[in-house]
Amino acid sequence: MQEIVKLFPSQLKFVTSSKKCILMSGSYGCGKSKALCYALIKQASIPGNDVLLLRKTLTSLRRSTLISLIGGRDPVLPKGSYRINKQEQCISLNGGGNIYYMGLDEATKIRSMNLGAIAIDEAIEISEVEYNELLGRLRLTVGSRQMFLATNPGSPQHWIYQYFFVNRLDNMEVIMAKTHENTLLPEDYVESLKALPPSLYRRYVLGEWCAIEGLIYDNFERTVNVRNFEEEHLNIPYEEHYLGIDFGYKSPTAMVLVGRTGEKIRVLKEIFQKKLLMSQIKKHVTDFYDSYPNMTCVVDPSAATLIAELENLGIYTLKADNDVILGINRVRTAFNDGLLISDGCVNLIRELENYVYEQGSEKPVKINDHALDALRYVLNTITSTDVGGIKNFIMGFDDWRRLEFERKGAENDETAENLAI
Repeated sequence: MQEIVKLFPSQLKFVTSSKKCILMSGSYGCGKSKALCYALIKQASIPGNDVLLLRKTLTSLRRSTLISLIGGRDPVLPKGSYRINKQEQCISLNGGGNIYYMGLDEATKIRSMNLGAIAIDEAIEISEVEYNELLGRLRLTVGSRQMFLATNPGSPQHWIYQYFFVNRLDNMEVIMAKTHENTLLPEDYVESLKALPPSLYRRYVLGEWCAIEGLIYDNFERTVNVRNFEEEHLNIPYEEHYLGIDFGYKSPTAMVLVGRTGEKIRVLKEIFQKKLLMSQIKKHVTDFYDSYPNMTCVVDPSAATLIAELENLGIYTLKADNDVILGINRVRTAFNDGLLISDGCVNLIRELENYVYEQGSEKPVKINDHALDALRYVLNTITSTDVGGIKNFIMGFDDWRRLEFERKGAENDETAENLAI
């Protein structure tokens, strides 16, 4: 009698995908290992097909995925439906093909294989080089020659994130699975996960690829600092606006629009795009300026041409203070003081949650920092810290203009020195 298997939506999508390389990125208890087994069995059911089940080491494979496949109380492969040769590490399906199981610590065996499909559990453990070598084994004329990968999420700096999320090709697919999709989990288990620290909860329950070690802005919380300004009626008349601009071409040009009234500072909008031409950047800036005529541009100090172009347009432009450490401290302080960000600033929010220090140092890793640099430029401009007893100050657009006017009016005056700061 044929057994009918019911799969969760993400599992079914994974098993039936026609893409060359399919990643199931899943949180705790979402059923990704079983989905990997079902995808493998589907391929191994083809007579004459040889497929490979992998993890980084054979020991870890035996303690995890193999138990799901043929061990435990409820194995994916029913007893009597296969024969196993432990010496050859081969499971032969009745009326079908063969499932070989190995660890990448047995790489010499794998290099001699021709395969019709490969399934990798906890793919985050393997290297980019190993992944590309495995692709070269998919050359058996029997089978679909697909690669199935299942893993918990990791850091956005990991090569898997770069391959499957940032630079994904047309023949690749990502299937996201969350803990709550698995309706078979005990309620007390799901409830216990709520006690995880926020960064761990986002990675291992919500399934997000985010940093959890060495976070720079560990005092940033979506639930506290991110708002829908329209729905929550948080839009207020702002005394002044600042547009922070981090200039790039191959890397994104990032702009963040900040509104300030008194001590209330809010990030209202963002632009985040690669390969913007100078004319396109100026168009974005002038569009902002038309809506916010009291706006000051605070620009990446290395972008001298852009600064000159904006000044020629009559837009008040400042060269940003690029003190990284001081800027980070000011952004952190702003979060403690109630800085709010519009939920439409998705790139800024993503960078805030993934900006980390280099291991063992206080130097930030130069990844995930474009919108953050733009925000830092603004905060470095409009706020200062207590230094030598000097009181914190915020100098607005009108104050700068007035000061410039006074300076020009006093150029030949003996009081000019007293007006300079």
